[in-house]
Amino acid sequence: MDKLKLIKIAVVAMTFLLIAGSLFMLTTLYRRLNNKPAEIERNINLGEADGSFINNMLECQEYICIVVKGGALADRIVIFDPDTGKKVSTVSLY
Repeated sequence: MDKLKLIKIAVVAMTFLLIAGSLFMLTTLYRRLNNKPAEIERNINLGEADGSFINNMLECQEYICIVVKGGALADRIVIFDPDTGKKVSTVSLY
């Protein structure tokens, strides 16, 4: 009789764990599918001369450094702040 009671308790405990685990998995899956990051769409004007083009971009701490060439000006590096969306500085390369 003790063995049968022990088996019943084990079956109930495993059923509870299976249902709880399934609910946790489904809840996590639902949250991940519905938690879409907000996409920010911006048109950014660096205020560079006509004919200028971006040659290279790289991350510099909290800023983005953009190497700009052309536009009848010397090559230059534009330092851009993505948080504010504004140009911080321009460094000319002679």
